[in-house]
Amino acid sequence: MRRHIAAKGGGLLVALAVWLSGDSATADPEYCDYGSRTVLFLVDRTMAYDTNDKTLMNEGVGKIVPRLTVGDRVVVQSITSDYVYGERKFDECVPGCPEGTSLFDRYLGQCNTVAANADYKRFRRSLTNVFRGFLSEQAEYRRSDILGSIAGVSSAVEQMHRQERRPADQERRSLGDVYLFTDLLENSEDFPWPAIVAKEPAGLVDYIRSRELLPNLQGASITVFGYGRLHDKERSPLNATTDQRLRRFWSTYFEAGAAGSHRIGNRLE
Repeated sequence: MRRHIAAKGGGLLVALAVWLSGDSATADPEYCDYGSRTVLFLVDRTMAYDTNDKTLMNEGVGKIVPRLTVGDRVVVQSITSDYVYGERKFDECVPGCPEGTSLFDRYLGQCNTVAANADYKRFRRSLTNVFRGFLSEQAEYRRSDILGSIAGVSSAVEQMHRQERRPADQERRSLGDVYLFTDLLENSEDFPWPAIVAKEPAGLVDYIRSRELLPNLQGASITVFGYGRLHDKERSPLNATTDQRLRRFWSTYFEAGAAGSHRIGNRLE
């Protein structure tokens, strides 16, 4: 894992710079001023999506979007064979006017609700199209760098928060909800499958911590869905032992990263 975050040296700095600049839509600073959290969505592209996966993602996105609030900064990032190859596919703040915005406020130009409603419709279309792209473009990867992606993206988000200009009366933005559409089958060069279920979770997490590679998930609510099957051709369900060991490792990992809560499941509740 050091290879991904540390040993690449300048490679990580370049990746962070590209991530922070991005080629996706830029978050509107006006709407961003109304919110105080970032909602992060990591999508595992190393899974060969079948009909079941597509259903789970569609259902999940359909539940997540209505939970977003005005000013939330929504970031969508792909998980691939290596963190540095992951793409930031979306980065925008949810359009809308703060609660209590009156007709008088509109004429003062503080928040035009008509324009905000139109922007929100465009926002939803753009976000929906990102997920449609994931489902229509089949990707194939021999590796799956989930650990590196979580660590790298959380570090980039933290840096983004430090750089964000905030109104004088507002605290720095924090990481709120983190959604991971993934089977959690880590198969990176540093942790080839089934390393994370063959070793004790505490020892693996200590290894990650000793290299200062734990993600900063301070207080975030972590939700994993799309979990429960292997990467074989039949996409077999996890047996009880593998399921238990996977859950133990990832629970230990999320807790070590100071997540406020975490849930691992097949469907998003």
